[in-house]
Order: sequence, then C-alpha cells, then structure tokens
Amino acid sequence: MKFFKIILFISIFSIPVYLVVINLNKNEDKNWQTYYKSETGVNVYKTTEREKKKVKISNKKEDQNILRAPASIPRPIDKKTKREILGKINDRTIYTNSPNPDWKKLYANDLLSKLGEDSKVFIRKNSGIIRVIANKATYIEQVQVTIQSDPNLPANSFEAQVDAQTGKQLTVWNRTNFENKKNSFSIKMKLDP
Repeated sequence: MKFFKIILFISIFSIPVYLVVINLNKNEDKNWQTYYKSETGVNVYKTTEREKKKVKISNKKEDQNILRAPASIPRPIDKKTKREILGKINDRTIYTNSPNPDWKKLYANDLLSKLGEDSKVFIRKNSGIIRVIANKATYIEQVQVTIQSDPNLPANSFEAQVDAQTGKQLTVWNRTNFENKKNSFSIKMKLDP
C-alpha cells in the first residue's frame, strides 16, 4: 500500500510539470527575442517586460490573434513541418531551400548591419509557411519586427516574410512611419467664419 501511495504521489506531481515543460518548448520560437550588436557579434536574449513596454509591444494583441479566426476555409498544413501551404504541392514540386534553425540570427544580423551601434531589433515569429509558385516550394517565416534605433525616439515596427534558410527579407507590410516633428513645417491659417 505504501508503494502505491509513493507512485501516486510522484505521478500527480510529475505529469503537470511534464505538460508545462512541453508547452514552454512548443511556444519557444513564438516569443519575442531581442538582438543587439557587441564586439563579439550579434547577441540575443528573451525580451523583458520592461523593454516591451518601452517599445510599446503589447501582449493583448498576441492574445487577440489567437482568438480571432478567419471565416474562410483553412489552408492545408504540411504534416512534417506543421506549416501552412500556399499553393499546391505535387510530385513535380521542387524545394528551393530548407529551414535553417539560425534564420532569426541571420535576419537580425542583416538588419543590425544597417543600423547604428545602440540599436536593438525585437523579432517574434508569427507563423511558418511553404509558398509554392510554378512547382517551386520555398520555406518562409512570417515575423513581426520592432526596431529601436534611438532610445529617445519611438520604435518602428513592421511585419515581414523572411527566407527560412538565408534569413533574407522577402516582403514587408504594416510599417509604422513617424513624422519628424523637429524638421517638419506646417501652415496654420486662421479661417474667418
């Protein structure tokens, strides 16, 4: 009886721990990561809540994306890679690239090479897709990017599609553009009624 109680006690506490660890590993790639320059190259760490507040990254938007589903027919999903398929895969389909686990670091390095020394790049993977055009399939990562180039200015953000092998940016949308208030001029006229 004592042996049974010990096994029951261990299983009650080990199963929830196991499930939590699996959940954390599953969502690891979808978390925000911060990339910055140093003498040794590009370094990375998990984005802190303080940094998220500073560059105005909200967690509410992440939760809303999960709750909201499109009304259209869902796209097919590749069973091996768990990616959405855009187009049709058949016997003649040729894959032009393969997923690289370091694609985020390559992409961040490319962005940081064009920015100043104190710049930080925040990257979060939204989804992975396979795009098929003319029987040529390409692995693509859809990401959300926020760039903090100067601590005194607001951060710029956008969404992009990135090649999963080389980390090269393919397309960009949803860019934020801020007007430079110091150098801009405006005409003010008093209108008579």
